[in-house]
Amino acid sequence: MARRSRLRRFLLLLFVIVTCMVFGTGLGLFVGLLENAPSLDEVNFNPQLTTYIYDINGKVIGRLYRQNRVYVPIEQIPIHVQNAFIAIEDHNFYKHHGIDFVAVARSILVNIRERRFAQGFSSITQQLARNAFLHNRKQISRKLQEVLWAIQIERKYSKPEILEAYLNIILFGEAWGIEAASQSYFGKSVQELSLAEGALLAAIVNLPNALNPRINPEG
Repeated sequence: MARRSRLRRFLLLLFVIVTCMVFGTGLGLFVGLLENAPSLDEVNFNPQLTTYIYDINGKVIGRLYRQNRVYVPIEQIPIHVQNAFIAIEDHNFYKHHGIDFVAVARSILVNIRERRFAQGFSSITQQLARNAFLHNRKQISRKLQEVLWAIQIERKYSKPEILEAYLNIILFGEAWGIEAASQSYFGKSVQELSLAEGALLAAIVNLPNALNPRINPEG
């Protein structure tokens, strides 16, 4: 019994030490990043847009772009389409301030149980920060930067403005932004999308290339 008791105390001590080391490392990284946190003046969205070429009669005869994107204000995006993205990507979007801590805790538990990075915890604001200002590589430092950018975005912009920027910036496989994606996949403006069509576009965002309906209709 004494040997088992000593073993339990040793394991508990080891767990505390490892936890403190991990927490200390994360805290150190976060403090370091805080020194380089973006100012509110830096938090501006300037996505690349598609340039249209018209003939003398006003007919579109060509398009030039690096990212096929047509910006649309939030007022032109149907509520049922907005809600489809919120339901799939961040159902607490209107309740948190950039970071959904409940989702973070749930993701950590799932990843520990699976012993791999099985579930992410990026809110819509975090995804916007990543797509507009950062990169997609899975790194702890990038995740911490994502959090800082998300906090600053929420400080500067309203929820409708954040959702508008998000829907206009994110990748949909072969198009950037919801208007270009709507035109590309359905041949219509976002204003004309049905609930089912909006839900399909919302589903693509998680894996925009793998879930491209033209490449992987079954997926």
